[in-house]
Amino acid sequence: NSCGVLGVRWWSGVCAVMPYAVIQKGVPGRNYGVSFLSDGSQAQLLGVCRSLFTRKGSWPYVYAGSLGPVKPSDSIVRRLKRLGQVAVDSFQLPGLFNADVIVDQQGEVWLLEINARWSSSMELLQRSMDGSNVRNVGRSLVGTAIELERMPEQTSIQGQGDRLFFKRILYARSPQRFCIADWSAQLGARQSLHDLPADGLRIGRKAPILSLMSVVVTAA
Repeated sequence: NSCGVLGVRWWSGVCAVMPYAVIQKGVPGRNYGVSFLSDGSQAQLLGVCRSLFTRKGSWPYVYAGSLGPVKPSDSIVRRLKRLGQVAVDSFQLPGLFNADVIVDQQGEVWLLEINARWSSSMELLQRSMDGSNVRNVGRSLVGTAIELERMPEQTSIQGQGDRLFFKRILYARSPQRFCIADWSAQLGARQSLHDLPADGLRIGRKAPILSLMSVVVTAA
């Protein structure tokens, strides 16, 4: 009943819980989006990205972007691979799917949810996979999933990325009219704009404006 973590909030234990609500234990740690590719019987870990959030009114965990691909420890990678395989064994998930997890200070992996679809952080993995910049993308993860007849021997990009990509969703601090020329004039050499609204569109306070893609680290 939500998207982008809209509707997720802390429960005080005082007010009534709606029949459709799900209560989860609050776990301190870092949030990650974990991407997998499956042929319906075998899961491959494609990569891991940090998930970033911002607070909007009474919603404390509004999705604000992703950073990645990052490189978890070997022990966490083993847990994530096992998680992906259990998901495929349980639900025969085909193609691309995502798991949102929290990793706590002890290195334990806590599952939040599984999304049987393309996720917002996968475009960072796609750019890292083919070494592209923020403006041009070559290899298509979606195309790979559609054409998949058997699992390729080496699909995972874990540990291969020589660039770190940052996707940031920008929200309006005050009501405004969108002007693509004003935004384009502020772009750096390693930045690009995505999910653009119509030029001149009226955008309300706290509403999403667009996505900003940046290359933040390039290995020597």
